[in-house]
Parts: sequence; C-alpha cells; structure tokens
Amino acid sequence: MRDLDEAGDDAGRRDPADGADGGPEWRVRPACLGSVGVAHTFEELVQKQRAAAAAHATVNGLRDTYGPPAERAMTGAQSGTYETALRAWRDLARDVQTALSEYARDTGRSRAEVEAEVERAAAAGD
Repeated sequence: MRDLDEAGDDAGRRDPADGADGGPEWRVRPACLGSVGVAHTFEELVQKQRAAAAAHATVNGLRDTYGPPAERAMTGAQSGTYETALRAWRDLARDVQTALSEYARDTGRSRAEVEAEVERAAAAGD
C-alpha cells in the first residue's frame, strides 16, 4: 500500500504488486486534526464546560416550564425553542468532550483526570 502526502503526490509511479487486483492501493495520510489550530488551554476547557453546563440548565429550565416533551403537547414555538436548546447543549457537550480528549492527549495526562479537574474549576467559578 502506498502513502500519499496531503497534496496527493507520488510522482505517478505504479507498483502492480501493491494491490490485490494487480493495481496499486492508495492510502492518504490525513493531517493530524488535533494539531491544526486546535490548541486548547485549560482556561478554554473551563469556559467550554461552563457554556455546556449553562446550556444544560437552559434545557432543564425549559423542561420544567413546558413539561417533559413526551408527556405534554408543546406548542410549535415551545417545541422549536426546546429542540434548539437541546441541540445547542448536545453540540456544546460534544465540543467539551472532544477538547478534553485532545488536551489530555497533548499533555500526556489521563482524560478522566483532566475532566475531573475541569469540572472542579468550572464549578468553583459559578
């Protein structure tokens, strides 16, 4: 199997023995996405955690105000507001999880340790 660089360059050489069907197999080496302008600081992680917690609180507040979505029929506007808030919370929570994993990998620490430290710092600032 041949590796291509990001530009796809391999000078056009073929080696028929590479692939099972007699043709070459190509594997593109993607850039490390974790290092492409995604350097997270601990404070950024704390801010992301706080934003996700605030979005979760918004969802819970809407659920308290409107009632559980499956138990009570919401108006169209209520349903739209709730669904938008829910999507925002899920997106923010996913972003926090990704950033935590990247930070832990980049610093050589365990993800659980970083997550616990970020949660403590986020809660302390409330």
